[in-house]
Amino acid sequence: MSESVRPKRVVIVDADNPMEEIQGEFFWREDHERILDEERRSAYKAGVRDGLSSRDRPIRVVVRQRRRFAGPRMFLLALVISAWFVVLVQGWR
Repeated sequence: MSESVRPKRVVIVDADNPMEEIQGEFFWREDHERILDEERRSAYKAGVRDGLSSRDRPIRVVVRQRRRFAGPRMFLLALVISAWFVVLVQGWR
């Protein structure tokens, strides 16, 4: 539907109370979809432009070695508890 065919003033009423007029700014569905599409395209272009401009800056990557104390200690603790359990069960026989 083109702009010229659409009415300039549209009255929107409440479904529960048809005597009450709803005030506000409303858009035709086609116009709304067109506006959203234009905004998505401009946001995408801005993101690409920002990404390409940041590409010129050097990237700094810092690699740090994690200390792994918990893994070996937990394994040793599990081994000691298992050995203690085996000795305890063998002693009851």
